[in-house]
Amino acid sequence: MGSGKWGAGPTAVALKQEGPWTYGMLANHIWSFAGQNNRDDIRSTFLQPFVAYTTPEAWTFTLNTESTYDWEHNEWSVPVNFQVSKS
Repeated sequence: MGSGKWGAGPTAVALKQEGPWTYGMLANHIWSFAGQNNRDDIRSTFLQPFVAYTTPEAWTFTLNTESTYDWEHNEWSVPVNFQVSKS
């Protein structure tokens, strides 16, 4: 189970709140640096842009993706998420 590799890399987040709107991006990149030689290396980028709107009645509507790019296999995964919540 797992990748059989150790990995590390930078992570950053930026967000802005303007009135009822919150938007921004979470990003990170992982490189493998140790582990089992018979396992694939890891070079993976994660991007999560998001936008949320909160109504005066405390309903929040959020849209985001949790996109991953695998640099070793040149493959994207781009699920899109929509969420509704009430405080």
